[in-house]
Amino acid sequence: MAETSEQRKHQLITESQLFTSNLVKKMVKSMNLPVDVIPELEAAGYLGLVEAAEKFDESKGISFLNFSYLRIRGAVIDAVRQISSLSRYAYRYQKALEAIHSAREADLEARQASSEVLSSDEMLAKVFDIAADGALAFRLSFDDYESEANDQANQDLNPEDQLNQSLIKKKILEAIATLPEQQRLIIEGYYFHDKSFVEIANEEAGNSKSWVSRLHQRALTSLKEALGDMDFEEFF
Repeated sequence: MAETSEQRKHQLITESQLFTSNLVKKMVKSMNLPVDVIPELEAAGYLGLVEAAEKFDESKGISFLNFSYLRIRGAVIDAVRQISSLSRYAYRYQKALEAIHSAREADLEARQASSEVLSSDEMLAKVFDIAADGALAFRLSFDDYESEANDQANQDLNPEDQLNQSLIKKKILEAIATLPEQQRLIIEGYYFHDKSFVEIANEEAGNSKSWVSRLHQRALTSLKEALGDMDFEEFF
């Protein structure tokens, strides 16, 4: 007897529940969140898993775990944003995750729409690009450019490191200033003024979250080129 669509969805969900739980626990650990939020975030991740099963198209040649990963993580990121007791670290971590998540989701949707198949070398290059984008997004998220120079974070650094931090911030701000206006406003709005991609899109009548995500991705690419070989992770 042939397997029905609903049976296949149920199978995908059942087989991926442990994957979802492990992904949630990994995110909770990375963000230094209290363990008592795990049930709430697992529930959000499960909803993302169900959505992935509903939208999954096996004919596209993408594995379900790869396809569901973005939707599960996206649902968890959205749920984390709703936690009122987030630490500053967790909040900034969530902002960086959301930025890179949106970029990866837009890239996946574009490749699915075009049925693009990447070679192994092209896929490896994309992995490195994503890693570099992630490092830059984390750097932007964790820098509070509007804080006083003598805040607690800087007090913990020795004078040489404080000078290095100041020089890096200056170089990043100078690079941001050279971006095209729309890209600059997205970077400033998202990282410096705590706006979401949806809020930024709503300020630009007729534009969507995916439009903001694409421009954000272009801005990161331009910033990486402008900043050259700067190692963001070294100062993270």
